[in-house]
Amino acid sequence: MRQFVVSVMTLAILFTPGVLAAQDVGEGLWANYDFVPGHRVLAYHDFDAAYVGNFPDRMTYLEGEMDIVRLPDGNQALRTRNTGRFVVPLEEALPARFTVEFRVHATDARSFVMMYSTEEKGAGRSPGKTLAALVGSQATGLTVGKYAEGPKSTRGMPPAFLVEDWVNVRIAVDGPYWKMYVDETRVANIPQVDFPRGNGLAFYLSMYPYDGDDLFVDDIRIAEGGRAILYDQLSATGKVITKGILFDTDSDRIRPESTPTLMDIAAMLEQHPELRLRIEGHTDDTGSATHNKPLSERRAAAVKAWLVGKRGVDASRLESAGLGAEQPVAGNDTAEGRQQNRRVELHRL
Repeated sequence: MRQFVVSVMTLAILFTPGVLAAQDVGEGLWANYDFVPGHRVLAYHDFDAAYVGNFPDRMTYLEGEMDIVRLPDGNQALRTRNTGRFVVPLEEALPARFTVEFRVHATDARSFVMMYSTEEKGAGRSPGKTLAALVGSQATGLTVGKYAEGPKSTRGMPPAFLVEDWVNVRIAVDGPYWKMYVDETRVANIPQVDFPRGNGLAFYLSMYPYDGDDLFVDDIRIAEGGRAILYDQLSATGKVITKGILFDTDSDRIRPESTPTLMDIAAMLEQHPELRLRIEGHTDDTGSATHNKPLSERRAAAVKAWLVGKRGVDASRLESAGLGAEQPVAGNDTAEGRQQNRRVELHRL
């Protein structure tokens, strides 16, 4: 039986604490960053509500030593101490266009995270004969398809990233086209891959050697969509829901990962000088309305201010408003629903 896999070899990415936080939207390496998260959340796991010491109940256990741990900063994450396999189940098959995001951290750089399709299942710790080829000890990237035969794209980097801090891994799939990013850097670019779309993604976590080190994974997000033509969406429906504008926690500071979405909005406004927009900030219902609504107002205003101040858009073409949790697009009783509700909307005026 065939097994298709994606190896996400997080073996050696340079990460300097504080450097990324100091960069603004579009600055430094972020200027060439083009990842946009999918807009419709298919699965989201932040493990905050999971029982410490247990395996999370909304994922499917396959094998290995894995449990939820509470870290010194109070955050909870999934840990493995040697190897582990699990499935993130979906209620539907993966679409043609989707994105995968997660955070990873380990205490030894000789670690990796691998994903493979659940359409056809392998047996044992290694997922069948088509296990993705492992990348070299100082490289990071993707190998998609059969072992030693699938297309691969990697980047050699200095060792050390995992033991420095958490890093963000993001993968964008558009039909046969695959891209992978680690923090602000694109590390893989594969234009032609036939990957079966199953009702879930299986993860394979491994530590080497197994000598008491830990590998942590958190904030797994799988979503339909990706980078899109904003004007076409706006013309068709009168509004665009974007998940690509991100903010620091409980803040209106726009994160640099928002670069491609903000650049797309600015380009749309430049190409269509008659266009006027209302920018709306929305939240989930976590926290009080007296806190959420003003926060959403400040966030919407921050987007407007960036477009005016950084891209020279005439302020009279833009309005901003914050609605807090008043207009949910999904239920707030699940992690996926709360993810859907945390958004920025663009409405044509």
